[in-house]
Amino acid sequence: MGALPTELLLHIFSCLDIPPPSVLKFSQTPTKDLPSATSSPLKALSLTCRQFHTLVTPLLFRHVVLRLDDTPTWLPVDEDTLNAMQPVFKTLSAHERDIYTRMRKNIAKSFQRVIEGREIGEMEEFIWIRDDDHWFAQSSAAVGVPQLPSCFEDFQAFLSKERGPGYPPLIDKVESLVIVASKKYDHTHKTFRNAEAALHQAVTDLWARVFDVLDPVRVVVVAPPTTMLELAELTVPSNGAVWEFEQDFHYLELRQDRAPNHGRRGKTQRVPLEHDPECARAWHDYRALVHARPWTHIAYNEGSWLPLYIPGNRANSVTHWWQWDVPNILYLLLDRLNREARVCCSLRSVAFITVFPTSETISVMLQPLREHPTLELLTMQLSAEPSNDVVDEKEIFGLDEPPEDFLRRWRICCGYVAVFLFHRQWNKPGEFWMMDKAGAVELRRRIAEAGEELHGAMGWKEVADGRWKRV
Repeated sequence: MGALPTELLLHIFSCLDIPPPSVLKFSQTPTKDLPSATSSPLKALSLTCRQFHTLVTPLLFRHVVLRLDDTPTWLPVDEDTLNAMQPVFKTLSAHERDIYTRMRKNIAKSFQRVIEGREIGEMEEFIWIRDDDHWFAQSSAAVGVPQLPSCFEDFQAFLSKERGPGYPPLIDKVESLVIVASKKYDHTHKTFRNAEAALHQAVTDLWARVFDVLDPVRVVVVAPPTTMLELAELTVPSNGAVWEFEQDFHYLELRQDRAPNHGRRGKTQRVPLEHDPECARAWHDYRALVHARPWTHIAYNEGSWLPLYIPGNRANSVTHWWQWDVPNILYLLLDRLNREARVCCSLRSVAFITVFPTSETISVMLQPLREHPTLELLTMQLSAEPSNDVVDEKEIFGLDEPPEDFLRRWRICCGYVAVFLFHRQWNKPGEFWMMDKAGAVELRRRIAEAGEELHGAMGWKEVADGRWKRV
């Protein structure tokens, strides 16, 4: 087989090429193991001989994974922290002693201001942990901010290395990137002085380093919801809430269109754009994930809301309204794009996977899409088993008496989607795909009802099972 021409070998190898796990498993329940594959035939093939390794390696590095470093890098320091440091003061590093001494003085001055009836200063700080700050590093209160792994520079050097005549660097082959953040970011730390600025700087530096090195067509972020908010730099209206997300992880996918390029290296190029002067992506020094590239597709998988309905679950014991009304991250993303990007950079496709959501989740998510001028395709999945055409409450919950109003709320979600399809002003031919059969059955009924109400006005035609086109 080694005597075959290279072109023929590559054609044979392409038969073993399968989509990466981040594509195959994106619509499944979100976990931090999204990039993990049960089998990798191309990787196994690359281990057979030197020739096959040389030919297959560029195929393997089309899809790369970066797992963010969870090492604690910051410590919220307040008076309780200083009290714990006092007995071991002599063993502290010079930096730790300086922090202790300075903050003790600030606290003493604050007490004096209280006595004098003057305004007191901050008595809490977010401190960067240095290499020799052993006491800070071992503290259970130490937290991490999103940062690239320490091996990133070595990884960059490996990808950029020349592989010999006729073999371009692997960095030119990277098409998709998966970022995995395992650590849940605690938003309560934002109350500490300089914590928010430190986090913003860390996230800005992270994306700047990534996109200075890599130029992927597709980016997927796997992260706990609170960490996703920070990585996407989304602002949530402050109401003093501590959110109770029902899901451990969410998925975010951003994809851009590229024009074919038949140049020497065969690498595709981004579609050239002339930005509107008011478009955020025209600011060349502006670094944020949502503006790093001219994304034309966005997909979000927030998993299942079923725990919200299960008796005895923590969500059912919630007494504060804000713990039910958790931030809708896809809404925040779309709203930000509406405010900061212009038609030159608008999305053409949006996908939302949310299993048995609350009706508020759907109604809120659809709001910014009503104003999005270039939307052409909307894809949704609203039930757990895409192949089932009936929602069986008893089977889902394993209970003789399913939670009250569960099915009614789910049907309301489908009703909101039907209303959106008919009332949105579509500037271009629109398409809609309901990925799950149960959702398609319910939406089919809702669309028929809406069509009757409109007395034959412009509506939607089902062109395939679960797929509709605007007519």
